[in-house]
Amino acid sequence: MAALLILLISSLPITAYLLTAQTEQQSALELGQRPTDRDVPAIVILGDGAGPSNPAYRLRSQLSNVADGLSVTLQSRLLYAGQLYAEQRARGNTPLVIVSTGPQPILAQPNVTSTDVITNFLVQRGGVDSSQIRVDTESVDPRSSAVAVRQILSPGSASDNCRLYAICDNGNVQSVPTTTTAAGPRIPVELVTPALGLRRAASTFARLNFAIVPKPTDFYVFQSQAGLGLAALTDLIPSAEALGISSRVVDEYLATVYYFLRGWLTDPLGV
Repeated sequence: MAALLILLISSLPITAYLLTAQTEQQSALELGQRPTDRDVPAIVILGDGAGPSNPAYRLRSQLSNVADGLSVTLQSRLLYAGQLYAEQRARGNTPLVIVSTGPQPILAQPNVTSTDVITNFLVQRGGVDSSQIRVDTESVDPRSSAVAVRQILSPGSASDNCRLYAICDNGNVQSVPTTTTAAGPRIPVELVTPALGLRRAASTFARLNFAIVPKPTDFYVFQSQAGLGLAALTDLIPSAEALGISSRVVDEYLATVYYFLRGWLTDPLGV
């Protein structure tokens, strides 16, 4: 009975509104307090890191163009990155555009890689020079993306692939977890990522010695600022979409706790 009640409450649109409002409003507030005209060596775009077999993919990544197979959300982030790239170029800076999306399904094009599709999209629709594009298709979460980006920007300084090993009394060899922080000056990057995951992603990158200029996307803008008094009747009717959004927020909270326990965050409560 309790599980059914939790499921019912989580399926209410008004619950999804309340869960997302605090995260998104805080992200927007912190974004407004940071300089936005800083020259950066790289613009980093994070993807959902999900494939067609993952339920999150079906909820978040509906395909709008079967020819290229890029999701609606990824296309919007790439276009936003193209805008940021143009702003940097207007100031005389030519940053790298690093797309860390994880494996991406490319439909109806068996001989075309996701790297080719993303590169062509950025060149043709984003106005980015092909020589400035780097695509990481191996990373599946913010931590692995941060490691990959760091290796691209500082290929000789990354130590995250190194491990310490200990020999136990029984002769077994075990890996010893480490929480080494990168040395040297912080690398400024513009980070394009969904607003719900902005705090975890920014803190993860900061842990690896990046100075983050957050550029949140994919805002869920539902509730008016007038408050709950203007909530529509449909906000009290359970829906699968509301359940998906509520689940995504809870997943983000749990992932943040996991990252904190692993020592991958600098400040889990801030950007």
